[in-house]
Amino acid sequence: MDYVQRQNKIIEPDLIILCLSFNKNVSEKILPGLNEEMEQCGYFIEVAKFNHYVVIDFYYPSSRNSSAAAHRLLQNFYKSKVFKDLSEPS
Repeated sequence: MDYVQRQNKIIEPDLIILCLSFNKNVSEKILPGLNEEMEQCGYFIEVAKFNHYVVIDFYYPSSRNSSAAAHRLLQNFYKSKVFKDLSEPS
């Protein structure tokens, strides 16, 4: 997990998509304290503004959803007010 944290420091991403929906232990190890900040925004998608990242916990690519449905859902989320509000500078 230190490797992922080091990557975040080097890359300094604006957006992180976790794809860990039901594994809170892993997300907590990757970004300690994240779980307390996460909020449901519908369709079992959780989001947070954490440190300077926008974090989206989205479906894993090989989940039981079709690829087209997951892609469309993610597109709709990017267009949503929730995402726009999270993406605005603090």
